[in-house]
Amino acid sequence: MGTTGSTELPVLAVRDVAKTFTLHLRGGTVLPVLRDVTFDVGAGECVVLGGASGAGKSSILKMIYGSYRADHGSILIRAPDGTTVDVATAEPRAILALRRTTLGYVSQFLRAIPRVSALDLVTDAVREGGGEKDIARQQACALMLRLNLPDRLHGLPPATFSGGEQARVNIARGFAARRPVLLLDEPTASLDAENRAVVEDLIAERLADGAAILGIFHDEETRARVATRTLDVARFAALPTADAA
Repeated sequence: MGTTGSTELPVLAVRDVAKTFTLHLRGGTVLPVLRDVTFDVGAGECVVLGGASGAGKSSILKMIYGSYRADHGSILIRAPDGTTVDVATAEPRAILALRRTTLGYVSQFLRAIPRVSALDLVTDAVREGGGEKDIARQQACALMLRLNLPDRLHGLPPATFSGGEQARVNIARGFAARRPVLLLDEPTASLDAENRAVVEDLIAERLADGAAILGIFHDEETRARVATRTLDVARFAALPTADAA
């Protein structure tokens, strides 16, 4: 279930998605968050999710990635082989396969693996797309240097790094895999101006390659530079806001 042979839809098509959360520590209270979430992201587009903190932007990314289950609707992603996977209904193994071939995600925080070096983490991301280990290692090293992660850090586990250094390892992993669909959850939030510019360049290059990118950006200048379109998440609020009352 969750897979079709259709190629008529855009690379990413979200249709009528809804999400609620159950607050178990508050007697099982159900909290509606999002409803009727509908939008497309085409090849070569960078759609930026806008809206206030807590509006549900990160929840949308997590539903697309399969970390959260949508309560309703469909999340259709077209894989390189032409099949379309509905993440909202797909089995876990189908979602994992989609992540290996199609769907990349740069989260706000790096999940560091103890004793695994930063270079090995990025190299493994390159190799997921195929290729020999030595070539993948060279590509990973070049990308890390581009993100101002010096050679002296490459052999160390990222758990020992600063927050900004960990963020850059996370960005390197996400871009190294070169997935056709890329989700970015505030990738530049802890970066200085120089490294934000590097990320902006990486986004531009992926768009030129035809990637479909959906992102959240804390920095207004970065958001203005990378967005081909901005989508206000407030329109999908499950409950009316004070402004709408």
